[in-house]
Amino acid sequence: MVGLTEKAILQEWQFRDATQQELLKFKQELHPILKNLSPDEQIKLEENVLDKLKADTELIIALNKALEHFPAGTEATWSLKTNKMLEILEGTISFIDLKFNAFIASIKDNTELAHYHIKTNEKDITIIENAGSSIYGTSKANFLKTALINIYLVCKEKNFLSEIDINDRGKECWIDQTPNAHVTPLPYKLNPEEIKVNASNFTQCTYFYNDAKTSKGLAFIHSGYAFGGYRNDSRYPYQPPKFLGKLNGPEDCSSFIGKLTLEIDQMSTADLWKCYQSKQKGYPKDPSWEKSEIGQLLIKNLSIVAPDNIQAGDIWASRSFDTQKDPKMKGFGKGGHTVLIIDNPDKGKKEVMTLGFNRNMPKNEGFGEQKFPTYSKPLEGKRIFFFRVNSSMPQEPKPFLDCCKIS
Repeated sequence: MVGLTEKAILQEWQFRDATQQELLKFKQELHPILKNLSPDEQIKLEENVLDKLKADTELIIALNKALEHFPAGTEATWSLKTNKMLEILEGTISFIDLKFNAFIASIKDNTELAHYHIKTNEKDITIIENAGSSIYGTSKANFLKTALINIYLVCKEKNFLSEIDINDRGKECWIDQTPNAHVTPLPYKLNPEEIKVNASNFTQCTYFYNDAKTSKGLAFIHSGYAFGGYRNDSRYPYQPPKFLGKLNGPEDCSSFIGKLTLEIDQMSTADLWKCYQSKQKGYPKDPSWEKSEIGQLLIKNLSIVAPDNIQAGDIWASRSFDTQKDPKMKGFGKGGHTVLIIDNPDKGKKEVMTLGFNRNMPKNEGFGEQKFPTYSKPLEGKRIFFFRVNSSMPQEPKPFLDCCKIS
């Protein structure tokens, strides 16, 4: 299905272009403020930015501790429970320590910071684990974004992400249009005022979010990836054609594939594996899953493809196993990954080029191209399998809210 490939590549460019446009706009906003900054003022600005980052780091640690008692996918969203704001803030502090003066100079001069290039062209598809000068494909993007946003907040005398107002679409909140940050609700029973660090509480954190739509939330920086995507975020319902979610919102590997192929967000790699088990002889079946809405949808619309017959537009998926407990690797497994194949590999080719969402900080993070093996390796404890989307697509996809319970 070449159409899926083209659609996915276009989506990657739209996300990357929206990212660069907004980051360049932040730099443009800061240019007149910073261009005549004296050396003493620059030193003070760095101190203020670092103080803000360090205070937020302590509050994020306290938040994550408070979240330990809330189950993911029910009382807390997956993106909240697995947020990487601590790693992002720590990486940003290191970025400021090492590159603050050079970064400020690049804003003053309207130039790119060496090895942290923002500007990109449509043909330059993001390469996951990119080793070049671009920010796309690694956690460098998050460190630069967080530094830039915090410099903006300090210079504009603002305290929270919710106060950012460099909007492009009328009265829409910045958080609802940005490709660089996202808000997800805090659990109903969690009081942010009770999350304390010395005299401060979480409502004073830069990333605490409060407005008419979200009374208490975490606004987090991202580079495209968030575990769980934004499944079950009431602020951004996804149920086409009426509700289309958040434009350029964060995804994980399976939420992207689900939306791209079947217009559903509640599909996990566990669902893909159960579909594979259902269609293969000699594998255990899950009758309850097969009768569920997600089970019926996948069984009807996905066909297994042999490795030698894969083509662009097919789905690559993997499932990992504890081979001590399941040496034949036919049980439920313990985790997986999925991406879209975007080339037509030769028969027997050991690797295939794919496009999707991935995160393994700090080396790889984001939405882009990545090569994966065509065949499982002996003793690796992993199965690799492929699907092709059937030509008949569901007309009115449903939100399948129970499916996120599969982990």
